[in-house]
Amino acid sequence: MDNIERYIESVRIYVKNHPDITEDLLIRYVFLDLANKLSFDIEYLPFGNSKRKQIIYKSVKKLVRKR
Repeated sequence: MDNIERYIESVRIYVKNHPDITEDLLIRYVFLDLANKLSFDIEYLPFGNSKRKQIIYKSVKKLVRKR
């Protein structure tokens, strides 16, 4: 099972646990949840040299994996 399938399954579980959720609220939930999970591209960071950017980028990936 790849990441997208796991994510879809987690959304299905969320819907099961919240049977009264409206479509609008579900869309909002998915949008905000994905926005929190996505990482940023180190090429677009406005600060630090390339070494510093790599350190920041790697630390964010570690935080995302822990969730």
